[in-house]
Amino acid sequence: MWIFSTPKTYSEMVEKISKSVFALSLFGFYVLSCANEDFRLFLESISFGAKYEVFGIKLNLALFYIPLCVGMAEHIFKIHDKLASLLRIRFNYDKKVIVNGFLERAKIERDLKSLDQKATNAIMSQVFYKYASSTNPVIDSHSIILTLNEWCWYWILLDSTLILLLVGIAFLVIKWSWTNLVLLLAALIVLSVIRWLIKRQTIKYTRLEIAEIWRSEERQKEIINALQDK
Repeated sequence: MWIFSTPKTYSEMVEKISKSVFALSLFGFYVLSCANEDFRLFLESISFGAKYEVFGIKLNLALFYIPLCVGMAEHIFKIHDKLASLLRIRFNYDKKVIVNGFLERAKIERDLKSLDQKATNAIMSQVFYKYASSTNPVIDSHSIILTLNEWCWYWILLDSTLILLLVGIAFLVIKWSWTNLVLLLAALIVLSVIRWLIKRQTIKYTRLEIAEIWRSEERQKEIINALQDK
């Protein structure tokens, strides 16, 4: 089943994220349709009279094609990547975990605050992706796959947070109560905690990649030269 599969390449990761976004969006819209009759009737009005049944549950066509459009948007526009750039998640991770990890091993003192996005990307290309690419790895692919899988789940939860926030706000507008607000905030906190736990696991596997890359003396020289040039 795709939800339990482990992506081995970036394209496989994007596919899994897109399918997850589709499923989560479908669930979110279904909850809203159950919560408010007007919303259910609205979905029915844009379903062209078509309905389908899943596990004995009758659903309007709009409950399928709207989440499908959301999933396709993730696949085409890489929404998780846009969120990561907006929140500077990957930039800070690359700089503080990966670049800093190599600087420590090379015993090179450098102020990380001086590294902007362009400089960080250049260093990542020369000291990390050159050896730990998922499509053409130089090191053992096991740690690469483990890290990619953790990132996949992290991005799924990041997209889930956005979907929950948007659907939750819509739900509060439709059916306001302090209880619903508390439930929404609690759900957002739970997702944040899970993302934090996954990030810790991701850091663990990333450090294994760094150690594997650093194991070769030839690679050490190349990395030190790259770090000193930047």
